[in-house]
Amino acid sequence: MTLSSPSSETSKELRRLRILIEDTEDKGVLIFALYNLFADVEGVQKQLSQQLGQTIALDILEKEQLDPLKPILGLDKDKRKIIFVVYRGDLGEELNTMAGYANYGRELLKDVPHVLVMWLSSSALPLFIAKAPDFWAWHSGGLFDFESPLDTNLETREGVTRGESFGYEGYEPSKLLRQLDNYAAIIKAQEESSKPDDNYIARTYLNMSKLAGNLGKHQEALQYSQKALELAEEQQDEALIAQALNSLGVNYSDLGKRQEAFKATERAVDIREKLAQSNPDAFLPDLATSLNNLGKMYSDLGQRSEALKATERSVAIREKLAQSNPDAFLPDLAMSLNNLGIRYSNLGQRSEALKATERAVASKSCPKQPDAFCPI
Repeated sequence: MTLSSPSSETSKELRRLRILIEDTEDKGVLIFALYNLFADVEGVQKQLSQQLGQTIALDILEKEQLDPLKPILGLDKDKRKIIFVVYRGDLGEELNTMAGYANYGRELLKDVPHVLVMWLSSSALPLFIAKAPDFWAWHSGGLFDFESPLDTNLETREGVTRGESFGYEGYEPSKLLRQLDNYAAIIKAQEESSKPDDNYIARTYLNMSKLAGNLGKHQEALQYSQKALELAEEQQDEALIAQALNSLGVNYSDLGKRQEAFKATERAVDIREKLAQSNPDAFLPDLATSLNNLGKMYSDLGQRSEALKATERSVAIREKLAQSNPDAFLPDLAMSLNNLGIRYSNLGQRSEALKATERAVASKSCPKQPDAFCPI
């Protein structure tokens, strides 16, 4: 099987997962991950194995074996293992059985240094939480969303990045509405559990904001982002605060509230600049995203020179990122270059605008091998 390269949004979740695993060192960690196609799991397994330099075990839960904790039994406690456990069964009795095993066996995870990643569909997760609340309450690693997005092609209009979760452009409205319902059910189950994960609830609200925005429900999208920001500020989680502010900026922009959009995005840039100074690997991509959006907000306010400066900074960061990891960052670079062309055009610099646009097209179609020549 030939696995396609991950989209830039998938790569962001992958990076967040890798950082979590590295930061927890030899502690036991229980993580949940959402997927749509089994190929999503295989793709993450391959990429993460390469990045961490170690083999990742894969265990598929079948009717004959529905205990998600069985793979860790008998493992050497002195050597950390990463195990992917994938539930591919139905939402009926099999799920009940699997949840029962998990609920009663959670103590097995307390004294081992291994990383257990449980893969479920977004429709199965709220049912699992309801049936295994103790197991869910124990989990320590958060939830990661690897459900297959449709890649967003480079557009002639200005690209604004809605957030750090998945892009839903191109999905049928009925699928987006079902996904909104799934997320609402997950939040309800979270809030009713004995130990709700406020960080995950906030991230889910941001996903809901993105979905609602793509459905044209801009006021509803704004409300979801505001709820996410409230939770992030309560936790004093600077990275999550910046993510919520970035989302708010897009929501306000969609509603034509340009000053509010600018203020929210400017705050996101300020926070992400500080975060990127202390941890560039983790936060430079996010800073580039907010700078790209800030350029759009400046442009909307008629501040064309400032718009150009912000977009140039976004391009500069993404050029460096794309040189080291073209698979992950060439699409983002192409978006910023496309926007840079618009900035130059707005200033009457037609020749520079053409150069930027040509580079955007070349970056989008560039071969994604590290040693291939690309115009970056």
